[in-house]
Amino acid sequence: MGSAIESWLNAVANAPGLSDDYVERGKTCISKIVQMLKRKSGLCIRRHFIGGSVGKSTTTTTSDFDCYIFIDDIEYPFKNVLKDIGSLIRQNQPIGGRFRIDIAIESPTVLTCVVYECGEKLLNLDISIAKNYATTNAIQHKKTLDAIKPWPSKIVYKMNGGLSSTIVQYVRQQNDFTRSMIRLTKQWYDSLNIKQSNSKIMFEILAMHCAQLENKFPTKSILRCFMGYLKMLENFEELDVVFRDEYKFPEHQFDEATTLPRVMDPVNPYRNCAEFFRSDTKILLKKYSLECAAAIKMHLGIPFQLAGNIFEIQKQQPQFPEWFSKRVFQSVWSIKTTVEILQMGVVVRKQEDFAHQPDDYHCFVVCFKDNMNEIVDRAESTELETLANDLRSFIRLAFGGAKVSTPTSNDSDDFHASIIYPIPQIGSILINVRL
Repeated sequence: MGSAIESWLNAVANAPGLSDDYVERGKTCISKIVQMLKRKSGLCIRRHFIGGSVGKSTTTTTSDFDCYIFIDDIEYPFKNVLKDIGSLIRQNQPIGGRFRIDIAIESPTVLTCVVYECGEKLLNLDISIAKNYATTNAIQHKKTLDAIKPWPSKIVYKMNGGLSSTIVQYVRQQNDFTRSMIRLTKQWYDSLNIKQSNSKIMFEILAMHCAQLENKFPTKSILRCFMGYLKMLENFEELDVVFRDEYKFPEHQFDEATTLPRVMDPVNPYRNCAEFFRSDTKILLKKYSLECAAAIKMHLGIPFQLAGNIFEIQKQQPQFPEWFSKRVFQSVWSIKTTVEILQMGVVVRKQEDFAHQPDDYHCFVVCFKDNMNEIVDRAESTELETLANDLRSFIRLAFGGAKVSTPTSNDSDDFHASIIYPIPQIGSILINVRL
């Protein structure tokens, strides 16, 4: 089946990730942080666990580190504990004599840090808190699910860190082909013009599911498996991936009434990883999946070596005038807002074909840098209006003397603030403030 393209997919899937030396340096830094917290925090820290791609052995060259700190005698929500940990990290620099930690984002559920070693950037690190129930993985798994079961819709994502060791163990038990498929999927996802908080885990689970189906064939094909993966995303609304045989506890079984689309966590029957994808993200996923599948089919059967990166087709973006890009994308960090829910600023990215807007709309999206679900729960409509006013002021400043009229659309439902500004030079700008 298309030897050139299959060889390329295999090369991407099995490309070296983070080096062993780099991983060890990262682990050393994390150990120093936890040792300091044990000495100075007064918390009953039982253990820490390195999850994510490093723990699962599915790293790519762009992988971050994810550290989960398991603590006795704490109850959800963990935001105050996390805040205290952030303060201690700031107060005890350098850590271990050679590591300096800058906390880039401090949300109620995670500290996103940049770690420097002897003055040079070493890695990005996410620190999360988990309630410790037991050092035995099976007991920790069961008791965390016990805590989630009474109100899963409220805390399933916040408590999921307590299952980090379980999901890592599950992935590490998969065969080499399955982990290669996960790495391939990550490389594809990283090439997309899509950024949505906590979305990558769904693609990893889909990759595992497709690989498990492929493992049933006498001879495995990474091409056939990846094409099946793309086909599933082309039909996002029909996704129905459930690991029924993996749910170990009779009192914690999958609810068959869960609506589509559903991509269920293999170790957490209460977590549907496809549940909160926005409509615009679904549109783009279908578009990119179709384009990638078409590009692969075009190259099937080519007898010579494939040149370039087949995933680069996914990076299409609208062409913005140079003056527009310079003013907006360099000035965005100067946004000032009186709305406290905008912690640590915002990021802006360009996005094409957003919500079927007409061609004369130039679109970009203002996104929170992390999951803000808990903060959004407290957001009032007046705060959203204030945020919209702050963005209007920013646009006026960024475009100098350009005439900016009152927005023709301002939709704040579900914490989405859509604001359209007519700009004479380029048509219109659509700003979307989204989680």
